[in-house]
Amino acid sequence: MSASEEDWPTEVLHGGEPMPRNIAKNQRIVDAVPRSLALHWTFSAGAKLKYVLDLRSQDREVQLHRKVICELNASDVSVQIYAILRGNNHQRISLDLHLHHGASHTHSVTYICTVAEDSSRIRTIAKISAAERIECCDAHLQNRNLLLSPAASVETTPILDIQSNDIRCSHGATVSGPRPDEIFYLRSRGISEVVARQIIRDAFIAQATGNQPND
Repeated sequence: MSASEEDWPTEVLHGGEPMPRNIAKNQRIVDAVPRSLALHWTFSAGAKLKYVLDLRSQDREVQLHRKVICELNASDVSVQIYAILRGNNHQRISLDLHLHHGASHTHSVTYICTVAEDSSRIRTIAKISAAERIECCDAHLQNRNLLLSPAASVETTPILDIQSNDIRCSHGATVSGPRPDEIFYLRSRGISEVVARQIIRDAFIAQATGNQPND
């Protein structure tokens, strides 16, 4: 294991973590808890967090909700969030995310990927806020959504509340389905439409996972 990997101890959530909680050093947190949770993190100066969320369930009728609050209220704090939300059957899945930049020299990157199949419903609200008079901050948000059924739906709401002029902030959101040429290409190779859509889904998720740095 490289030195950089040793600097990022991994913690796997089990659902009983305290709220709020302070992150005092470099930490990677993996969250695949198949039930609703609320997480609230504050940070010591210089702390860095990588939060990886994979929200899905085998329960056909489940309602899953994740609420995540990150308060970047100390200098030189860096937060990276990579979230994958997968819905199928009649599932209802939602993510409510808020990153607040309350101190100078703070940085955040958020990448959200959702896949909605069958009659599932997925909702995401991602808010980035920045306090007045802070400086030298970066905040970036991207949300990509894939609809694999006409009966499925996704709702994405990016929110920016920036009170400072010295912050670089960007956001983007897309909602799309499989392209006809992708389906045609796979069908021309003897692949059924059902399997073709599964391949497109898996490639979409793999691309999202590939955006995670391998520190």
